[in-house]
Amino acid sequence: MVIGNLADGWERKRLGDITRVLRGASPRPKGDPKYYGGTIPWIKISDITSEEGKYLTKTVDTVTPEGVKKSRFLSRGSLILSICATVCVPKILSVDGCIHDGFVYFPDLPKDVDKNFLYYYFQSIRTAVIQENRQGLTQVNLNTGIVSNFQIPLPPLPEQERIINRIEEILSDLDAGVTVLERVRVGLKRYKASVLKAAVEGKLLGSRKIEHGELPEGWRLAKVEELAKVGTGATPLRSEPKYWNGGSIPWITSGALNELAVYEAKEFITELAVKETNAKVFSAGALLVAMYGEGKTRGKVSELMMDAATNQACAALVFTGEMVEHKPYVKLFFEKNYEDIRLLSSGGVQPNLNLSIIKNTRIPLPPLDEQRRIVAEVERRLSVVGEVESAVEVSLVRAGRLRQSVLRSAFEGRL
Repeated sequence: MVIGNLADGWERKRLGDITRVLRGASPRPKGDPKYYGGTIPWIKISDITSEEGKYLTKTVDTVTPEGVKKSRFLSRGSLILSICATVCVPKILSVDGCIHDGFVYFPDLPKDVDKNFLYYYFQSIRTAVIQENRQGLTQVNLNTGIVSNFQIPLPPLPEQERIINRIEEILSDLDAGVTVLERVRVGLKRYKASVLKAAVEGKLLGSRKIEHGELPEGWRLAKVEELAKVGTGATPLRSEPKYWNGGSIPWITSGALNELAVYEAKEFITELAVKETNAKVFSAGALLVAMYGEGKTRGKVSELMMDAATNQACAALVFTGEMVEHKPYVKLFFEKNYEDIRLLSSGGVQPNLNLSIIKNTRIPLPPLDEQRRIVAEVERRLSVVGEVESAVEVSLVRAGRLRQSVLRSAFEGRL
């Protein structure tokens, strides 16, 4: 792989001509107490991420002296490079230990090649390496042959050291800026939560706060089932083509509820599926609550923006007649109480919500006029939050691009 042009006095060398490239090793069979469970760190792909700092400090598993004989033992300060999963992420070890076979290392770097220079060079080519070696849509795997063929732009050692110092000076300032942006993002999330909390406690507009079950004047407790019809859908048999092939009815799963509105579906079912199974079509405007799902999905609320069917993991709240007026506030309530509602889940390894829990959820309900004013004030404040969040995200993307620009310039001799 060749990246960029060379500056005067530089030369390009094949990595395999500079040093041997050797792969780590994993003792077999995996989990055998003869090899695993000792005191010597054994560093795996899962212990390394592209977001960590320069030195790898997180280690989980350990191996025995017998395990060391079946693996690759490296001393602290060694440079390693991941070749699968988190592809082309370099690290410099901060501990003595063994490495998984998802890494390669460089046992005999010459004195005129600074390992830190290689460390930053590997960072600079990561995106290009992934694009060039992508297999299919997502899988990327390297091997010792591919890594050995990396073409390394090498200046004299004193210039390598100067470049390293300049890179670290610039990236230190850049990382400090990113840290500030991350803090702002966390602060915005907390502010949003505080706005929603104040809204459903009657505090946002200066009403009395709810304490020990006492409601502000004019408020009442209402079950969800008093305000909306609550139902759920189903998953038609996958083995029945008549339920799926040529389907035109949007079919929503709980995974779509991580956004506050659902505008499109990834899958569609047929009218026959609705007729012959428990699948139901809910009208646009229904609120969907995830009763179970992976990660943080359970408890999420979203508004359906088109007529659609759902699977059984979604509870649909359908507001009709005068009750439609309550929908914006009910949605706001579910947004605020996301964590609390998750705690109501029942079950073992993967606790879930159910229709009964959703129907019987009690909402502190203000009069309609106050609901409207609360919702309007929340939207006003959160629109500002959204604008700032967007600006922060744009700045973080720019910071990432600037980081790559700095590295690219460094290895073209322009830093």
